[in-house]
Amino acid sequence: MKIVDCNELALVNNEDDGMQWQGLQSLHSLCFWGTPKLVSLPDGLQHVNTIQKLEIHNCTDLMAIPEWIGNLTSLHQLEISGCFNLTSLPQEICHLTTLQILKIKNCPNLMTLPGSMDNLTLLQALTITEFPNLTSLPQGIRSLTSLKSLSVDNCPHLMALPEWIGNLTSLEQLIICNCLNLTSLPQGIHDLPSLQLLMITGCPILQARCQWEIGEDWPKISHVPSLRLDDYGW
Repeated sequence: MKIVDCNELALVNNEDDGMQWQGLQSLHSLCFWGTPKLVSLPDGLQHVNTIQKLEIHNCTDLMAIPEWIGNLTSLHQLEISGCFNLTSLPQEICHLTTLQILKIKNCPNLMTLPGSMDNLTLLQALTITEFPNLTSLPQGIRSLTSLKSLSVDNCPHLMALPEWIGNLTSLEQLIICNCLNLTSLPQGIHDLPSLQLLMITGCPILQARCQWEIGEDWPKISHVPSLRLDDYGW
């Protein structure tokens, strides 16, 4: 089900809300897109435990993701983007133990990611885009040994990738874009046995350090089959 470009829609929670949503037990996918007056998700949604995919895009007045999101025990994919008033994510997101894909994009006032992400043991893809307040990756990511794809884009205050990135033994794809303060790669990159693709764009200092054979970080990445480094791609 998609709720798209409903500029005047503002869902209001009431006593009948739960019963109405409970009638949607065959609902597997729900998308809110371009509903700027939506300030909260309907509480009744927490009773629809069949939802596997939840997308929230361009809901500019959305103030918070409710704690009950942890009740959506069948959720496989969660995408949140363009929610400019969103300042935090509840720790209960880390209760979504079936989650496989998590994408957080263009939520400029978001201060941090949940700290207990180590509970997301089935997570395979994590995308973090346009996150100006992010200064480091959450420690919990280090335990996500099922993670296959990690994408970090336009995080201007990210200073470094952690050494523990080498723990992500299933990681096949690492994409780093437009992180201007990221100036070197950790030695742990060399410990990623499954890494097939490394893409670095919009990070001029880092790209220079990764140049073929002469870059200071070249020995850390020379084992990666596919490297895409702007003009130095091969």
